[in-house]
Amino acid sequence: MLENNMIPSKRKKAVVNIEGMTCMSCVKNIESNIGSQNGIDSIKVLLKEKKGTIIFDPLIWSGNKVAEAIDDMGFDCKLDNEEDIIEDDDGYVPVKHDDFIVIFPETEKSKTTTTSSPSTSESLKKCSFSVEGMTWN
Repeated sequence: MLENNMIPSKRKKAVVNIEGMTCMSCVKNIESNIGSQNGIDSIKVLLKEKKGTIIFDPLIWSGNKVAEAIDDMGFDCKLDNEEDIIEDDDGYVPVKHDDFIVIFPETEKSKTTTTSSPSTSESLKKCSFSVEGMTWN
């Protein structure tokens, strides 16, 4: 939850090219190490495509800084592109990728919805995810 005096900063998206990954363990290692850093909102690494998509706070990170952090882990990582993320009318920041969609609430108004019953309120949060490597018989 945001402090009263904090204004959420705009987010940026970086796409990086990552060489040197050999298995899903490499992918999970990058995602967990980079994804746990302050200012990194989300990261998705695709082994087959040798790409990573990172959503970050530009007050803390830049696309080149993210690429350098992955490079420092022992992979050859270069920034492909970096762009601003545009909010939609509801204050959400949609991020689309072939494998996933991430939606970030940017305002307190968009985080909480009060239902028509005066005694009931609930917090709504959209979440989409993909599951990889799962088999079903």
